[in-house]
This record gives sequence, structure tokens and C-alpha cells, in this order.
Amino acid sequence: MIVLFGTHWGARLVLILTLWMLPAAALAQSAAAGQWLTADGEARVDTFDCQGTLCGRVVWLRQPIDDAGRVRRDVANEDEGLRLRPILGLQVLTGFAPDGPDRWSGGVVYVPQAGREYRASVSLEDPNTLLVRRFFWVPWLGWLPGLSQSERWTRVAP
Repeated sequence: MIVLFGTHWGARLVLILTLWMLPAAALAQSAAAGQWLTADGEARVDTFDCQGTLCGRVVWLRQPIDDAGRVRRDVANEDEGLRLRPILGLQVLTGFAPDGPDRWSGGVVYVPQAGREYRASVSLEDPNTLLVRRFFWVPWLGWLPGLSQSERWTRVAP
């Protein structure tokens, strides 16, 4: 005999709903997974699932060596202690949680040229276009002119 309602029916319901939602979260994460060419064409970012959130790391640079013949480093970073780290391999997207179909929010994008992190959101405009939107102040005011900046990244074929 199957007992759905009893002393632990609430726990069973939570378990069923949790198991039902897990495949949807995994599918949402995988939709944005892959390599993306940044809008300026200077870098490729590999996006991946990192502990249930969407993250991204620089895996290719058009110019990995600077004018002096050295590996390109994070020289603009506000933290002097981080200025020697190479750009290649640097994590630039961190902590984006699913926020609807093909949308992720609550994360941070690091912009090496500016040496700063920004709160950001990420969304798929179509299977081959990732919209990365960074906020200069707070995300809920990002619709106001000048308080956000968007850039479209193009999927790189495997």
C-alpha cells in the first residue's frame, strides 16, 4: 500500500518537486555551455556549470603576448596583488543562477580591460548569441540610460 498522505507527506512532496526540478536546472545550464567569442573578437570564453551556477573562463586570446613579448597579464586590476595573473585561463563569469528560460542572473563579470568586476546578467538571444549585460550601479536600475552596458557574444563551433 502506498501512503502519500501521512506524518511525512510534506517531506515527500518536497523531495518529489526537487527531483522534478533538477533536470530542468541542468538543461538550462547546458544551453549556455560552450565557447563564445567576445563582441570585440579578442577573446573566447568557455562557459560551464560550476556547482549549479554558470561560470566562464578565458580559453583563447587573439593576442596572448603583449608588445614586450610577455604573456598578457591582468595589469589593470584594481588589486595590485592580482596584476601578475595571466588573462588566459582567468575566470571572467562567476555565480550566474538560472532566472527563467535561457536567462541567468546574480552573477559577476570581470572585465580585464577595466580591471573591475560588475554585477551582471546573461541570456541567450538565440542558440548562437549570448547577451552579457553588466550593471554600473544596481541591476534593478539597469534599464535607465547609462547604468548598464550590453555586449553580444557569438558561439564558437566545436
